[in-house]
Amino acid sequence: MDFQAEVGAWLAAHMLARLPVGGRFGLANTALPTTLQLETGDGLDDIRLGQADDTRIDLQTKTSAGLTQNANSPLGKTIAQLARVMMDTRATGLAVDPAKVRAVLAVTAAAPRTLDALEGGCRAFDLGGTWEITKAQRSRAEREALELFETHSYAAFLAQSAGPPKPLRVLPAPSSPDRWWSISAFKARSVNAFFSESSKPPCSKAALAAPP
Repeated sequence: MDFQAEVGAWLAAHMLARLPVGGRFGLANTALPTTLQLETGDGLDDIRLGQADDTRIDLQTKTSAGLTQNANSPLGKTIAQLARVMMDTRATGLAVDPAKVRAVLAVTAAAPRTLDALEGGCRAFDLGGTWEITKAQRSRAEREALELFETHSYAAFLAQSAGPPKPLRVLPAPSSPDRWWSISAFKARSVNAFFSESSKPPCSKAALAAPP
């Protein structure tokens, strides 16, 4: 079974058992999962989990991803997909609502640990704060990771938008992708930990304040 199938199977098991999973991804841990789609063709298109309260969790699964400036890398492609989600949502006159949508890049144990710096930097925004001030308060590794995130985001907006792109630092705070995206489901970097009920969730308000 490949990693995408393992993640899908874990979600399907919770849906069949009528167990909530939202708390792991920064959403309220009350709504039950109701729909599960693989290869959706939009957004983070590997897996989409719909919930009874109209929230959703989109997951992109990668066996390997790292901090690289290559736009065609797993990380670069995933961030480009995030940019597309934002632009498609804005085209409808709306903004991505972090209370309704969570995006997760799920990686295997083989993924470089440098991803933790980007995850930690993104999670620093969960309690509020502007891009520049929050970034300045992070460690050097997290600052550099966030700058890479912005570089990929800007390039993606430039390639996909008809109008002039905007860097993350000037995007409306609630809908900026660093607020609703998580690098991995759990900081313990293994598939077993990802599926463990004892693991700490990503994107939470305590950690995102609901996952790591």
